[in-house]
Amino acid sequence: MKINSLIYQEQQEVVDVKAMVEVYQEIAAMRMQNVKQAVLSARQYYESLALLVQEVRPWLHTRSKQDKSVSKAKKTALFFSANTGLYGDIIERTCREFLSYITKEQSDAAVIGQAGKRMVESAGKSVNAMYFPCDDAHPTREQIVSIVRYAQGFDTVEVFHGRFVNLISQVPYRSSLSGEDAVNTAVGSDWQKTSLSYLFEPTTAEITAVVEGEVLASVVEQILHESNFSKFASRMIHLDHALEQIDERLLHMQVQQRQIARRLENKRQLSRLSGRALWQL
Repeated sequence: MKINSLIYQEQQEVVDVKAMVEVYQEIAAMRMQNVKQAVLSARQYYESLALLVQEVRPWLHTRSKQDKSVSKAKKTALFFSANTGLYGDIIERTCREFLSYITKEQSDAAVIGQAGKRMVESAGKSVNAMYFPCDDAHPTREQIVSIVRYAQGFDTVEVFHGRFVNLISQVPYRSSLSGEDAVNTAVGSDWQKTSLSYLFEPTTAEITAVVEGEVLASVVEQILHESNFSKFASRMIHLDHALEQIDERLLHMQVQQRQIARRLENKRQLSRLSGRALWQL
């Protein structure tokens, strides 16, 4: 059994760790609250924008290819991860979904965040991925623009990120920033013969600039907020579990201290009884 001084020293260290974890938890709660209302209230709107991009973007590409004979790379997948840790297992679970997709589809890949980069590199698979830095709490416009510019170079763009369901449930989520497969299914090889058609005014180039610029950037920014929201919620649960374990450890050390105190008291009691016995002799 540990001596009392060592238990006291460990107890102080655990108390310091508990204080640090509580600070991290409070920061995570503040950041989650900052984005919660914006994410939940805007979710339906931005999902509608994403559907607009999915529906219109392939037609713009088809028209652009006819007008300019421009060809683009086939498909890519974006994995929105994090730059730091302490987010529970949501990043790891999303990474598994991402790796499974790019392995099956043989698509190009891009990873947003240093934590995701480390996970992909340590997965043991030869993944040739682009990497983009991105702040966890406040992504800059330059960071968003670099991601959008990358996505603009592909016909099919699949996105993987964490999604907030409720405070105790964060799930890997896959969405699309393109709709090439849907258009191919609808129109076959000759899109002009279908009744589903679009007239772009004033020009295809100008509409493309808006859809693949402002609209796509807004959707990507919302995805970043969704990802961050799920990460901070997951961090809160992860840190709450850590606090429970710390409290259990502190309780265990208090029990050890009481046991040591009782043993010392028993020794003193035996010493007193032994002394009385000697005097009686």
